[in-house]
Amino acid sequence: RRRPRTVFHSKQPRICCSVIGCYCCCSVSVCASLCGTFLSEVSIGATTDFFNCGGFTTVSELATKIIRPEHSKHAFMLSESRLEHLPVDTFADLAATNVTLNKVHIDNFDAVHPNAFERLNGTLVELVFLRGSTLPKSWSLLKEVVSLISLRFERQVVSIDQDWNNLPQSIRDIFITDCRVSSMEHGALARLTNLEKFDITSSRFSNFSWSVLPNPAPSLQTILLRRNELTEIPRGFNPKQFPAIKSIHLESNTITTWDAETLDAMRTHPNSPSLHLGAIPCDCRIRVLLEFPRERLSATCSSPESLKHRQVDKIRVEDLQC
Repeated sequence: RRRPRTVFHSKQPRICCSVIGCYCCCSVSVCASLCGTFLSEVSIGATTDFFNCGGFTTVSELATKIIRPEHSKHAFMLSESRLEHLPVDTFADLAATNVTLNKVHIDNFDAVHPNAFERLNGTLVELVFLRGSTLPKSWSLLKEVVSLISLRFERQVVSIDQDWNNLPQSIRDIFITDCRVSSMEHGALARLTNLEKFDITSSRFSNFSWSVLPNPAPSLQTILLRRNELTEIPRGFNPKQFPAIKSIHLESNTITTWDAETLDAMRTHPNSPSLHLGAIPCDCRIRVLLEFPRERLSATCSSPESLKHRQVDKIRVEDLQC
């Protein structure tokens, strides 16, 4: 895969981001609106166009300055803009598979119908909110966008509440990275029964309840809660809630409490899911963890010095010197 290349030259400051697995840099002026085009090879004989438009301060500029390509496969980013609202024709004549709002403030982001995102139903696969962009007042804004599969947040304030059940049931992946998660309500994702991957990484929360997720979650295969502030393995894991689970990732937390009942529920799950813990203190508190099937456990000792860097699946109870 080649790094995306720009087809215009500018001395303006550059904004970089990851769009559908590709790293793109775009020059965006904060004083005047500007659009740039990037080409990225994603497969043999096929290319995806990446468009980054930014610096808008009035909605009237959107109609005249946003590139409207004929290319059938492209991604669109709106950057560093402040708008009164998002007009229904914002994405007119676009067939974007990915839309990213990067540091975009929208004064009135009500869930009106029809709306700009509904114009992309059939092509829009991923929607991304970056760097403090305004979030919709209600996720019912996207309810009719049934082509949407992936929802991604980075450097945002996120509240996972009951309104998330207004998202289209087509959602399969939710990624929340480097965010402040202000709340997580029980049953917040109950209606998203097609969810396959749920990832909250580097978001500094200290408590997590499985009840946030659908029950049952028949398609959920991967749960990632990495680089947060969990001090114990989330309690109350129920195999019947997660019949398709394959892996649970808890790396880079500060877990020192290991609930035996929760570990036993994971251990006896018919799917034999793997448990990824990263580096953990290896003291007497992990005795119950040593009962977990070793071939399904990924963890190393961070302490004491005598066990540091040892694989937990190689540790014996006697090594803990309890």
